[in-house]
Amino acid sequence: MGAADLGGEERRMQVTEYDVGGFELQSDVYVPSSIVLLSKSAYLWRPRRIEDITPESLRIFTVLHPRPEIVFLGLGAASRRLSPEITKGLEEEGISVEQMDTGNAVHTFNILNEEMREIGAALLTPEPREEYRDPFEI
Repeated sequence: MGAADLGGEERRMQVTEYDVGGFELQSDVYVPSSIVLLSKSAYLWRPRRIEDITPESLRIFTVLHPRPEIVFLGLGAASRRLSPEITKGLEEEGISVEQMDTGNAVHTFNILNEEMREIGAALLTPEPREEYRDPFEI
């Protein structure tokens, strides 16, 4: 996973725009991929479609300190649900999981992150981008 870190105490991560194939962060960085967002950083995320999401792909949220209180899962253009087995590990660690379409996940993440909450998000692009390959992926 590649990372973007904003540094400093004041700047918190925001998705300023998104389209069917990616996300614009802080009005100047376009990421043509699924992403994981934390309060001050973003990471490329390997899953491209809902079927690619596994407990392992969400494990990043369980090893953070402090852990997010809520993780928003943006599951593409339509609101869908993952099987409970996939999110069970997060919930067992005391992390609430909210599943919704990507647009609503972006909006909710932005609002709560401005309120200085400890949150995270894992966002699929609204339409899968099979042609994109992470240049750092082995």
